[in-house]
Amino acid sequence: GVDDIVVVEEDALTVVTRERDEYLDMLRRVQADFENYKKRMLRQQTDQLERASENLVAKLLPALDAFALTRAHLTDEDAASPEVKALLQASGLVEDALAKEGLERIDDPGAPFDPTIHDAVEHAPAPEAADSDTASDSDTASDAATAGTAGAAPPAAGPVVSDVLRPGYRWKGRVIRPAMVRVRG
Repeated sequence: GVDDIVVVEEDALTVVTRERDEYLDMLRRVQADFENYKKRMLRQQTDQLERASENLVAKLLPALDAFALTRAHLTDEDAASPEVKALLQASGLVEDALAKEGLERIDDPGAPFDPTIHDAVEHAPAPEAADSDTASDSDTASDAATAGTAGAAPPAAGPVVSDVLRPGYRWKGRVIRPAMVRVRG
């Protein structure tokens, strides 16, 4: 009779130990699932915030275009006006704030044509090396730099952006509006 009691106690201890291990494994799985859920929710919230900010920035692009158009058509007399100076300063503040948050301008005459960032609206065959400067570009220093590198580059193996008719933009590395360009070659 004593041996039977010991065997029953060992079986009960084995059963309780096995159940404990199953509950611990289940708890660990639930904890891991919950951690994965928290990470997934954080990722989704971050994605939603980025999409919302991208949509807002996309709605501001016509205002940036209007500022650039205004700058392109200013005369020296206009630029001396306090109102115009205030407008230019405000537009610069908006552009700087958006750039710090991740807005990049796509305005690259002389660059190889890339359909992922350029929207070609006009195509010309490869001409004799005649580059035309556009009066609508706001950054003359960067235009000179890109024109200098374009002239120094060997002949491109494909089409090249000859003029940027409307700049494009990237928001945090993602193209939200391709640049509208003339292409040659």
